[in-house]
Amino acid sequence: MSTTVAELVEQARGLHWAFRETDFPDGAALQFVNARQRSLLAKYGANIEGLVNVSTEIALEIDGLLVGIEIVSGEEVPFLDNSTEIGWAVHEEAGTGYPYIDIATDTPIAYDPFGVDGGNPGIPLPENFVRLTKAVLVHDDDTLYPLEVVAEGQRLERNRHPVAFVNGNRLVPARPKSEENTDGIWDDIASIQLSYIPVQELTAMTDVLELPEVLMEALRASLAYAFARQSRHINAVDRKTFENDEKNAESQLMMAATDTVRADNRRIYRR
Repeated sequence: MSTTVAELVEQARGLHWAFRETDFPDGAALQFVNARQRSLLAKYGANIEGLVNVSTEIALEIDGLLVGIEIVSGEEVPFLDNSTEIGWAVHEEAGTGYPYIDIATDTPIAYDPFGVDGGNPGIPLPENFVRLTKAVLVHDDDTLYPLEVVAEGQRLERNRHPVAFVNGNRLVPARPKSEENTDGIWDDIASIQLSYIPVQELTAMTDVLELPEVLMEALRASLAYAFARQSRHINAVDRKTFENDEKNAESQLMMAATDTVRADNRRIYRR
């Protein structure tokens, strides 16, 4: 069953009569839900990984041009790009063959992911990225290699597998110059398969929340507690009850099963 932001807010307001008189307008509620869902996914996403995980594959080797986007008079204007900045792959419309790009759902691609020609090192991560769960390197011959994603401060430590770290919403390969390291493997990597936890950007009360029920319940409880804190007509006992409800809903996230896959959104770009 789909639930809009407006319906979620109405459900939370219906938990106590005083919430109808709380100075907590819809705009503030929308902002609260946006921020709260992000924090819940970042904090508990690993516990419900099987429910919220998505997958994609990002090319590291590109022949030809990507399409870049520049802002002209406030409008996004596409252009063929062979610079070191990020761009988008060109698709062909089924049946007509017309070329198009999809900047709304595609992951941007770096023309110079290792910074060899002066570009920013790293592979751009999806705009809706919250937390990385798995990463695998795909060799030119389709061999798969594990990728260890570590904290930036650990990038120069010796590791069994190739290493990368997340910085500035990019997955940055750690490529030490030492010949003893596994640095050379990156030279023949065609793409990276990523599994990650996304966050939905909510812009209107009519937006449908794309979340599992266990997370919806936590959002509903958080909203109710926010209303309770704002209301002048809620006594201390009731306010404490809503606070406990929020904590209990979060504890359910800690115990949630992870055996259900949320979605699979793989896109493969080959040379």
